[in-house]
Amino acid sequence: MTVGKASWKEVDPWASELIARHSAAKGQEVWPEFVSDRLSNWQENPDIDLMVFTAEADGLRGVQTILRWGNELEVYEIGLSGEESDKRLALYLNLLFHMPIQYALGHQGIDHIRLGSRSETPKSRRGAEFKELHGGILSRAETRRLARSGS
Repeated sequence: MTVGKASWKEVDPWASELIARHSAAKGQEVWPEFVSDRLSNWQENPDIDLMVFTAEADGLRGVQTILRWGNELEVYEIGLSGEESDKRLALYLNLLFHMPIQYALGHQGIDHIRLGSRSETPKSRRGAEFKELHGGILSRAETRRLARSGS
C-alpha cells in the first residue's frame, strides 16, 4: 500500500470525482464541482488547515480530507475507487482511522478527533443510531504498567 499526504490543489482533478462517486454510492448525491469548490474554500480559510491523505493498493485509490483547527481534527470527506472487497475495506480503514490517528499522535496539542460528521445523514437513512463515545490511546509503556497493576 502506498500512502501519502498532499495538498487539495494537487489531488483536486481526480479526488473531487472520487469523493462525489463515493457519496452518491452512499445515498448522498453531490456534483464533483461542488466538492471541489467546498474543499477549495476550506483550503483558503486561514483558520483551518485542510489536509489530504491518499492511499493506493492493488489498483484501488482513496482520498481522505481532514480539517484541523486548534486542538481538533475532523475526518471530513472520503473517496474510494473500486467495488466492495477486503482490500478496499483495508484502504478505507487506513484512510479513515489509522492515518488520522497516526497524524494526531505525531502532532502535539491535538486532543479531539471527530470521525465522519458528514456521514450522519446517509448512515441514518440506512438505520444507524448515534451515540457519543469517548476513547483514548495509551502508549506501550502505559499499557504494560496498567496491565501489571491490575487496573
